[in-house]
Amino acid sequence: SSAQLSYKVTHKLVETVDTIADLELTDAQINVYTDKYHFYVRKLAHFSEYFLLAVTVSFPLYVYGMRGIWLMVFAGAFCVGFAFIAGRTPTKRDVYIDSCGVFLGIILTQIVGFIGRKTIFAPLAKKR
Repeated sequence: SSAQLSYKVTHKLVETVDTIADLELTDAQINVYTDKYHFYVRKLAHFSEYFLLAVTVSFPLYVYGMRGIWLMVFAGAFCVGFAFIAGRTPTKRDVYIDSCGVFLGIILTQIVGFIGRKTIFAPLAKKR
């Protein structure tokens, strides 16, 4: 069912690009482009889902003091562990893509948290 849903999303994306770019593609051409880009849309969805999961998991941990390598290890293991839940058959490529999304999400969280502590929240820390 996931493949069918992403195929519909890919088809809609191709139709939207056709409309915006005024390419005037036929239905057969739209189907060819849908088949061509379906794989990439699925993999981008994997990456994005795990990126958002990592940000969602690591941000509260960061706020409560878990930073650096411990945040990377704990949040990373937790998020990548979702690739192995029951009902999924993870391939090496999918786990790699998921892990890249997790890694980027945790790194972004640490960067944003560091910048926030040094700029926005620095005056609040001085008042204590």
